[in-house]
Amino acid sequence: MLNARFAALLPAALAGAGSFPAALTASRVGPEREAVTAAFASALETGQLVGAAAVLLGGLVAAGLLHRADRPVSTQ
Repeated sequence: MLNARFAALLPAALAGAGSFPAALTASRVGPEREAVTAAFASALETGQLVGAAAVLLGGLVAAGLLHRADRPVSTQ
């Protein structure tokens, strides 16, 4: 996901660069380098938010399953 988000945010002139180091090497002008760095930072932020949401969702599911397992079984 990080690479897909990074590639989507790259300037059109650097669309062929597949990774952050390649895009940084290919960009020679100051504003282009700043755009590459901003694209990478945005991709990292998105990845961290998705990861945090996945951890939170997993914790909620685990808590729900543990709560369900703690209930006594009725013998009626």
